[in-house]
Amino acid sequence: MDINTIYLFITNSELGAAASIIGVIITVCGFIWTLIYAKAAKDAAREAVNEIQQSKTIVDVSTAIQVLEEVRRLHREKAWSILPDRYTALKKALVTVQSENPDLSKEHKAVLTKILRQISIIEDQIEQLIESSKKQVDIPLFNRVLSIALDKLNEMLTQLPKTR
Repeated sequence: MDINTIYLFITNSELGAAASIIGVIITVCGFIWTLIYAKAAKDAAREAVNEIQQSKTIVDVSTAIQVLEEVRRLHREKAWSILPDRYTALKKALVTVQSENPDLSKEHKAVLTKILRQISIIEDQIEQLIESSKKQVDIPLFNRVLSIALDKLNEMLTQLPKTR
């Protein structure tokens, strides 16, 4: 068998056309397969990002709880000079939770806003106390307000994995 015979066989039997059609079918199937797996990879990446964000939110709320507990202790110890920095850290943690989680429930957003407002009021009174040693503050009242905030943050922490 020589090359001319093989060429005539391929052209007469339309084997070349069949091979081209099979090649197109294989290419289309490969492309579809690639699209399916690319979408699956994209979905997996999106889920991983959501889980990382959820973990970061839990860490941020936990940090706020820890700082809030420290602030209550510092109130009892009357460690006024340390408190402004701790209030700043507390507000930063709460603002981070609020701003980096646009899909938080309305209830959680309202809780964070209320806690931030209360902390700012208490912080302002502590600042006034530091400036003038004559003024007294109601430490038990401050700590009751902060205890309620602590309870709300702990409640939020238990609900976070369910709401995301």
